[in-house]
Amino acid sequence: MLNSDLGFFSRKEKKRLDVSVLAEPARSLLRSIRTQVDHRFDEVTVDVREHRIVFGRITSLRWFLDILPTHDGLLLSIPSQGSPENVKKLRIRTENELQSALEEIDESYKSV
Repeated sequence: MLNSDLGFFSRKEKKRLDVSVLAEPARSLLRSIRTQVDHRFDEVTVDVREHRIVFGRITSLRWFLDILPTHDGLLLSIPSQGSPENVKKLRIRTENELQSALEEIDESYKSV
């Protein structure tokens, strides 16, 4: 099942983000983000909510990336300088746009 391929589920509450209803490119972008996060960072917590996915460092309260799937891609919310009050929003529709956003995701992870 695609959900388990992506690894987007919450073990505590058994919630699942139903990615099967997502069209491309959102589905493949989610897969790419998950792969990149797993390879780049240690101590990452994934909190799957009903409509979005939150990546945190050690705990979801120290979040560094919030992903909202949209009909044509993903909307990324990335806190600047580790501050949830100062959030940069990026609309990602292509793999190239995702690669450009990875530097900001790296900085956000380091600052939380």
